[in-house]
Amino acid sequence: MIPEGTIHPVRSIDIRVDPSALPWATARAVEVEANWLREKAANPHIFNGEVVLMSDIRFEDGRVSGVAHVTRYASQLYWIRHGRSDTGVAHLFSAAIMVSEDGAVLLGRMSDRTVNAGEVYAPCGSLDRSDIVGDRIDVFANMAREVAEETGLDLATAEADPECLVYRAEGLYALFRIYRFDRDAETLIAEIDRHIASDPEAELSGVVAVRGVGDITADMKPYMRDYLMYHFAAGSDDTR
Repeated sequence: MIPEGTIHPVRSIDIRVDPSALPWATARAVEVEANWLREKAANPHIFNGEVVLMSDIRFEDGRVSGVAHVTRYASQLYWIRHGRSDTGVAHLFSAAIMVSEDGAVLLGRMSDRTVNAGEVYAPCGSLDRSDIVGDRIDVFANMAREVAEETGLDLATAEADPECLVYRAEGLYALFRIYRFDRDAETLIAEIDRHIASDPEAELSGVVAVRGVGDITADMKPYMRDYLMYHFAAGSDDTR
């Protein structure tokens, strides 16, 4: 088990998909539906699409493994609001850490259309059915898709670090991977701003460049603040 609030290197990832329903979601069906009705009334833009939640997750000897189930976003949203202490369920997601040529980490500020309006974090999103290959989850395909959707950038044009990192806090597991671009922060931000302006349903309202711990702010997700402290302490902005 990963100690709470800590970050560790990952050498391999193996997430198997179980085609059966997530037992936790079935047991919580009434509460999930009631919460969804409240959330939908507060934000009509949200959509109850398919996402992936975990019934089991392990970290041993640098290997992340687990069992995933396809469920509805309503289940995930209930978990976020009320179910973090529940056993039998966990939320695993992946986040691409975009680093500019001049060493800035680029984060997105979420638009008012989203559940997390105003919050700042790296491009990411829930795993879903499109990330399933055979009976396994492809977390790197998920990273590429989310970055393209939110920023318009192509991770294939960046240099990926060979290893990932895993973080755990309150039933949440984040997989981070650094992608280094060959353009400076100003250029990348201009590209992303053009993408946002061209998308009437943009998930982001803007971009934040973080160049050191002094740029960490309270509107960043707690896991993002923890990652950035690790990133700059480790010198990830200027080492390869």
